[in-house]
Amino acid sequence: TWIELKSARYARYNGGVYFDKLDSAVYVGGGCEGGYPLNKVEVYNMHRNEWYRLPSTTYKHGSHAMVWKPDHNQHQDILHVASFSSNAMETLDLRQSERAWNVVYAPPKKKNEKCDIRLVSLSQLFGTEYVSDTTIKNRCDKCRFLRFTD
Repeated sequence: TWIELKSARYARYNGGVYFDKLDSAVYVGGGCEGGYPLNKVEVYNMHRNEWYRLPSTTYKHGSHAMVWKPDHNQHQDILHVASFSSNAMETLDLRQSERAWNVVYAPPKKKNEKCDIRLVSLSQLFGTEYVSDTTIKNRCDKCRFLRFTD
């Protein structure tokens, strides 16, 4: 049986989605609206059929944002958002009453800023890249895949 769910508070496309089975919640973050990247994050409570806004991320995580929580054995209340478009990764501790995003990785704010880890992109840091595949016919005009590099 299908039931109608409440619409999300914010329209978006290409956002990141994470389903948390233990909490019966769906987290949606980043993405774009009208061609502009978003810093909005919200969570859907499946038991209440209700969407709740979380604090806005520091960076705008545009197309193909990634949203996740670590393995449920540890740090299960830490939500992560990252995107190659912002070249940034942030975390939010859901246990805190005064929630604020913590920037874990981001590009340098100034050209002469000294911070070794921030001098590489997320792709270099994680050894990944986006690749296009137009050889898959009848599935999509242009597909994007995350590939691990050596």
